[in-house]
Amino acid sequence: MRFCIDVYEWPNRKGERPEVMNNFHQTQVKCAAVGKRLCLESEWNFACEGPDMKPFLYGYTRDPRKCNGDHRWDNASLEKMARRDPHELARLWKGVPSGSQPDCVSDFGVADMPANTDEICAAESPNAKYSSVHTGGPWYSGVRNQCRPKVYTHGEETFGYFLSFRCCAEADG
Repeated sequence: MRFCIDVYEWPNRKGERPEVMNNFHQTQVKCAAVGKRLCLESEWNFACEGPDMKPFLYGYTRDPRKCNGDHRWDNASLEKMARRDPHELARLWKGVPSGSQPDCVSDFGVADMPANTDEICAAESPNAKYSSVHTGGPWYSGVRNQCRPKVYTHGEETFGYFLSFRCCAEADG
């Protein structure tokens, strides 16, 4: 595979909080505005797993100390989240600034892929119901928090307080 992928979640700046609350179409527009595109699910997988296809970007065994993924479920009010209530969104945020987890980096140097925010990618399966796929898993204990598992059941309009994205580009410009 030949492609470029952002090192950090959008806005791709170390030390900044990943931007959340965008749906699939908004992520496409933001990536296009910087001359990139939303990553394909296979690109995201490869950047996370590395050439050895490891289930966790740091190895073969889950280590909850390496990436931000062991917070308890917080009983989110979906009504408040949908209204973008600032108090509810602040209460729910358990993410960490991009690049602040030195052991949560893939073999290719891509940071925070699983277990900080869940990430939106472009689905590739011809049988996919939606163009949007969610990958990585957010900061909650007991969810995916690894490279390959995906959620294919959320439509393009889905957004959330733990859902971010990163952009990709062609390797040859």
